[in-house]
Amino acid sequence: MGVLDTEDLLHYCEDQWHSVRDVAYESLSSRAAAEPNLFKSLLARIKVGLEPYDLSIAVNLLYALLKLPIDVLRVVESNLVELGESEIPAIRDVIASSLTSEWVPREMAMEMANEWLSDPDPSVRSSATKALRLLNVSLD
Repeated sequence: MGVLDTEDLLHYCEDQWHSVRDVAYESLSSRAAAEPNLFKSLLARIKVGLEPYDLSIAVNLLYALLKLPIDVLRVVESNLVELGESEIPAIRDVIASSLTSEWVPREMAMEMANEWLSDPDPSVRSSATKALRLLNVSLD
């Protein structure tokens, strides 16, 4: 059996079996960590919903990617920041929720969260509010 390519793995992210999906997300994350260009490409696709796949695949893959070590995430920091400009509220919400995980400098995280306090989507506003509270607590 040959090595699965990115599209094969994305297809397996839609599998009915959780264990298959988990391995597919883990494999995509591992590859992204080892290949910054692949990581950037996946983030660009996630920003617009990772078509033709269901939006839940984009959201779940983003969560999986955000679990990578901070030093790996910092390589694609600007690409992650760009996800905050996605037209898809669920993508902005994931990024807002991740602001306290230190992939972005604290000052920038606070600035991003402040901007999202006026986001049209209530879940994004809520995540931004929570991030600001946690970021302010960490100041002490």
